[in-house]
Amino acid sequence: MTEHQSPPDISGQYFWPNKMGRMFLLALEDVMGKNGVNAVLHLAKLRHLVNHYPPNNLDLGFSFEEMSGINQALEDMYGPRGGRGLAIRAGRAGFKYALKDFGSLLGMADLAFRLLPLGMKLKVGLNAMADTFNKFTDQRVTLEEEADHFVYVIDRCPVCWGRHAEESTCHAATGLLQETVHWISGGKMFSIEETSCAAELSWDIFNGPVFNGRVVAVDGSKLTVETNGSRLPVLVEDDTRLAVQGIAAPAVTDVRIDDIVLVSGKADEKGVVHAQALAGRYTCTFVIGKRPLD
Repeated sequence: MTEHQSPPDISGQYFWPNKMGRMFLLALEDVMGKNGVNAVLHLAKLRHLVNHYPPNNLDLGFSFEEMSGINQALEDMYGPRGGRGLAIRAGRAGFKYALKDFGSLLGMADLAFRLLPLGMKLKVGLNAMADTFNKFTDQRVTLEEEADHFVYVIDRCPVCWGRHAEESTCHAATGLLQETVHWISGGKMFSIEETSCAAELSWDIFNGPVFNGRVVAVDGSKLTVETNGSRLPVLVEDDTRLAVQGIAAPAVTDVRIDDIVLVSGKADEKGVVHAQALAGRYTCTFVIGKRPLD
């Protein structure tokens, strides 16, 4: 995509590979049975997936809307508490499929990895998982290290894509992280908390196509947003609807370089996107303790 093209549509824009979508559905089937999965797919209006899981390949064909819809349907069918439990269990069950299909890329089965100190194993293993998502999916993950914890940030999250909730809702991602560190540590449990979630954003501020990207330049009311390797000029106007996480009445001056933003709007003949709505800093952030729980 060049700077002179219109911004992409939210519908069908971002994907997991078919293999990962299949892995999640198989993991969900392990937890609730095939009939249970079919009922959830019907409720999520994903009837095309009933008894026809995505093929076992790396083609980008399982959309974020499908993943988000399944997780929403779990909560609609079983309630917030029941849906949360099932999603966490499915995330944990999915790790065995990830290890089977991506284990050689993750490097977690290598002897050199197994001989590392626990803290280093956690760092290497979580980085490897982040790199796998960044390489094979449209999901974007970064890992930061603090003195006593890791910060795992998803800035384009398929679990809650397009959803709105009062509380953090990426339970499947929590379950995957739980099982990852459990396996890395040889059976230990660690504190894992989702401290912020993109679902806390009211997505109804958007009217039309939405794209996600990182702010790489700010010049007054004009931003440059990098998305999928291209850079789009974005103009924030007086009537642009703004939302910045943690700020009650945000202004364009509250948007900073390196902020993750969601933008809807139309591009003019020069390729400048006139923002109808812009939301910043809505990422899914997980804090992972370094010390095992007693």
